[in-house]
Amino acid sequence: LAFSGETQIEPCKDESVYKLPSLLFRFVKFDKIPRTNRKQLIDILGVVEKIGELEHKVARASQRELLKRDLFLVDDTKTAITLTLWGNEAENFKEQGHPIIAVKGVRISDFGGGVSLSTVGDGQMHINPDISEAHKLRGWFEGQDALEIGQNLSTFSGGDSSSGSNLYKNLVPVALADPNRKTETAGDNAEYFNVSGSVMYISRENCMYPACPSPDCNKKIADLNTGLYRCEKCNKDFPSFKWRLLLSIRVGDFSGSVMTTLFQDTAEKLLNCDVDRLVNLREQDVDSFDAVFDNVLLKSFIFRLRAKQEIYNDEMRMKYVCMQVYEINKLQYIGYIEEEVKRLAFLPSPY
Repeated sequence: LAFSGETQIEPCKDESVYKLPSLLFRFVKFDKIPRTNRKQLIDILGVVEKIGELEHKVARASQRELLKRDLFLVDDTKTAITLTLWGNEAENFKEQGHPIIAVKGVRISDFGGGVSLSTVGDGQMHINPDISEAHKLRGWFEGQDALEIGQNLSTFSGGDSSSGSNLYKNLVPVALADPNRKTETAGDNAEYFNVSGSVMYISRENCMYPACPSPDCNKKIADLNTGLYRCEKCNKDFPSFKWRLLLSIRVGDFSGSVMTTLFQDTAEKLLNCDVDRLVNLREQDVDSFDAVFDNVLLKSFIFRLRAKQEIYNDEMRMKYVCMQVYEINKLQYIGYIEEEVKRLAFLPSPY
């Protein structure tokens, strides 16, 4: 358009004709997703039935630490699916209850025999959008006396089977994670398993470190002794830093034990203490600081472990990272033991 001195501009008052929609989506119902082209990004609308905890992942190619959170979604086809959030979206998702989310540009993935979704960098997520489809879905969800899911396309928490009763059905002895054990599945792919074990040892030295204050960076910073702190990864100097927890613990049961690493959120959950309070206790009340660790020793939990072989000093070794820690539900655990006893009772005698 070219304007001149004779150009006249008048406001258009006919809003019924020229009003543009604020959001444009082409939603795919969850029950249609398995038959959708995997190369195609889709728009989805669902109710958040369950919110996973923030997890730390390490990218295989770059070895960069990533933030991840799984959302368990359902829609009015009574179909459930897992949506994985990454980075800032994962860290900043603080919603409570059962929000409606609309996401534009979602990737479909096949994993472990199921189907899951994940956000991409240029995707858009809207929480409780003011659109007719969202209001209709809210009415459907609130009208359910008890939500009955007809089909679950993916396993919650990235396929780890670590929610509800599945947490106890998939327990294995710690001995199966023995670093000296030869395993056919060790290599580039990580193994995930649940163990019920006790905290036998916690390394208290260097369990906290000063990290880069940038939201997307957790690298250790260097004190320049000038009032500034240097992050080599970000290539920046900062006037402050944030504290991060990095715990090394030994988990054991009747069969053996392994050393495993816990990052920030999982470590805080295990200790029942956030890192800032822990720093204050270390500086002001050493006895209370020690008590935080002593209260965990010899206590039993269910640990979700990731085992992966990596090269260290030109030698192949197995590294274990604790992805999640759970309080033991005694009634469910007793039920698991009873089922195991029944199963073993019917095994043929080796003699």
